[in-house]
Amino acid sequence: MAAIFWGLFQMQKAGRRRDREIDVMAETLGRQGDVLGQIGQSLERQGQALERQGQALERQGQALEELLRRSA
Repeated sequence: MAAIFWGLFQMQKAGRRRDREIDVMAETLGRQGDVLGQIGQSLERQGQALERQGQALERQGQALEELLRRSA
């Protein structure tokens, strides 16, 4: 009988340990999700900045074309 109780105690102990490990993993995944979200926002801002730079370069190219046409 003592062996049964000992086995049940060990199973309960292992279950609590597993639950703690799962909690730590869930917390870690949550933090990783937050970091990935921040990276995504940063990449979006960088993409917007690159788009604005591209538009500025396009306007500069058009201005140069106009200058070349006028000087010809």
